[in-house]
Parts: sequence; structure tokens; C-alpha cells
Amino acid sequence: MAKRSSLLILLIILGLILFDAVQQRYYINTFKLTPEPVLLGHLLKSQSINWFIWGLMGLPFGIFVWHQLKNTNLGLRSYTLIFIAATLSVLVSVALISLISMWRQNLELNISIISEFLVFFTFQKGLTYFMAYVTIAILLNTYFQTVKVKAQKAEIVSLTRTSEELVKNLQSKKEKPFLSIKTGNKITPIALCDIIWIQADDYCVRIHTEHHFYTLRKSMKALEAQLKPFRFIRVHRGALLNLQYVDQINFESSTVRLQNERELPISRSGIKTLKTRIKESSL
Repeated sequence: MAKRSSLLILLIILGLILFDAVQQRYYINTFKLTPEPVLLGHLLKSQSINWFIWGLMGLPFGIFVWHQLKNTNLGLRSYTLIFIAATLSVLVSVALISLISMWRQNLELNISIISEFLVFFTFQKGLTYFMAYVTIAILLNTYFQTVKVKAQKAEIVSLTRTSEELVKNLQSKKEKPFLSIKTGNKITPIALCDIIWIQADDYCVRIHTEHHFYTLRKSMKALEAQLKPFRFIRVHRGALLNLQYVDQINFESSTVRLQNERELPISRSGIKTLKTRIKESSL
């Protein structure tokens, strides 16, 4: 961004130098202000000296604007100070250009000649120089705003990544609910999200997962009450379903098909309960 701004300022200055020289040559030659036609090269040299002086004054002005933009929040006071600085820079530039022009023409310095040159260069260069200084201030402001936006963007990206990492850590640390299946002296934990359905089996229940089934010595009624908060619903006296594995419900045939293509019957009370739970869960 800094290189682009510097290049843009340089191109603008070169364009203004060429424009001033061409414009001045047109007026001099058209209105015959000098006995002999003026060459463009001579005017380019003169304008280059003038703009070199403008550049020297632009350095302290740019440094002043830089500190204003860097150290303070832009407000009326900052804009006022920048405006005053630009005006003072123009006045000093015009004064120096006037003195150098009188020196190059070997003119005797007196109040009348100095005033004449000051008035001439103020009207010729004042507004152009002032707009050029304002352009520098605008480019510097654009640079700082771009830097600020990039910093805010980087901060947002950093916060987003941190939040994602925190969520992942919390999810990884969060314990998944499970059933403990005891077989002899061994205990096998079965995550509830892996249980497709539970089948009544005399005084025990049979836990069905995708590839295995396990026997748990527990009543279906007790298990139903325990698993109700985890989207398990009893559709039959011998079947307790995990709703996340339900593929299709056929109320006409009173059956439910699971995602593993197993079909189970639904009792009348099961149909009523199932309709209620589906209605509560549906958007």
C-alpha cells in the first residue's frame, strides 16, 4: 500500500508539472507575453524547481499528517490542524518560489517586487499546491484505514480460530452418555448414539447396535424412563427406539422401519406417543 501511494503521488506530481508547463507555454506564446517563443523544456525546468520546493515542504507536512493519523482518532481538531498545516506549507512554498524566481532573474529585492511575485505565485500555484497537499493527506488516511481494517480482519480471524478451537476442545472433553454392559468381570461402555433400538428379552433387554447386540440385565420400564431424555421412545412393549435411526413410519400398517431396514411393530399407545414426540421435534 505504501509503495502504491508513493507511486501515485509521484505520477500526480509529474502530471501537474507537465500540465503547468504546457499551460504556461500556451499563455505566453498565444498572448505574446515575451518577445521570443518560450520552449517547453525551459518551462519544464522552471516548474520542476518549483515542485521540488513544494516537495521539500511536503516532507514536514507529510510527517505531521502521519503523526496526526497515527496517534489520534480523527476528529474536527485533527482535520483543522491538517488544514492549517496545508495552508502554512503552501504559503512557505510560495514565498520560497518567489524568492528563487527573483534571484534567477537578477531582480533587486524590494517590497513592491516581492509583493508582486507573492501575489502572482499565490494565484498561480496556491490552489494547486493546496490540493496536492490535501491529496497527500487523503492517501495517508487511506493507508492508515487499510492498515486498521487489515488488523481488525486479522483479529477477527484469530478470534474465530480461537473460538473454533475452544468448541472443539469442549466437544472432545464433553462425555458422551453411555450404557455400561457388564459381562462377567468386564464392563463394555456403549454410547447411546450408537444404539439403534432395544429389545425386551424376558427379565433382560437386548441392546442392538449396527454390528452387534448386547444383553443387559435391566427392565424395559426402568430403561425407558432413563433414556427418555435422549430421544428414545417405546413404540411397543418389546421395543424401545432411538429416534435418530428411524427411516420411515407407516401408521396404516402400524410399523416402523429403521435405517438398517429392520421393521418393528407399533402398538396403539406407541403410535400416539410417537406422533406426539414427532410433533414436538419437528420444525
